[in-house]
Parts: sequence; C-alpha cells; structure tokens
Amino acid sequence: MNGVLEIQMDADIIQKLENYANKINTTVADLMREYASSLTKKQEDDERFAHLSPRTRKMIGIVKVPDEIRNMDTKELIRHARWERYLEKNLH
Repeated sequence: MNGVLEIQMDADIIQKLENYANKINTTVADLMREYASSLTKKQEDDERFAHLSPRTRKMIGIVKVPDEIRNMDTKELIRHARWERYLEKNLH
C-alpha cells in the first residue's frame, strides 16, 4: 500500500536532488524511498546487533559472502574451503 508524504526543504536541495535523479535515471521519489528504507534497515540492524561490541559492529558488512556459501553450516564451509584449496593447488 502506498501512502503520500509531503516534505518541505530548501529549493536548492530539491534542484540538486532532481539533477542527481536525472543523472542516474530515477526519480526523486525513488531516491527518497531508498534513503528512508536504508535508514529503517540501519535501525533494525542496530537493534539486531546491539549485543555486540562497538568494534565488532563496525566490522559488519566488511566482507561480502558469496550467495553460494551464505547459508552453509560450519561443516559445509570447511568442506567447501578444502575443495577450493585442492582445486587451486592441483589446477594451477
């Protein structure tokens, strides 16, 4: 369900947003929707990782895990790593 949100901001900022949106072939509404979504996701992540130390929280997202191994359990990850290492040693 879509709703309507009316906001006021400086005309200069609106013009910059419109120019940027045109440059990347999107709309200001889409930019604002994406920005709002990223804010709420950050809040959800903050709540989800609140038990971690600040140093550990800063490291979240540094490493991009390939989709093929994202949902593997520990044994599968070890098996996968060993297979990759075997292939690397024997094929190069």
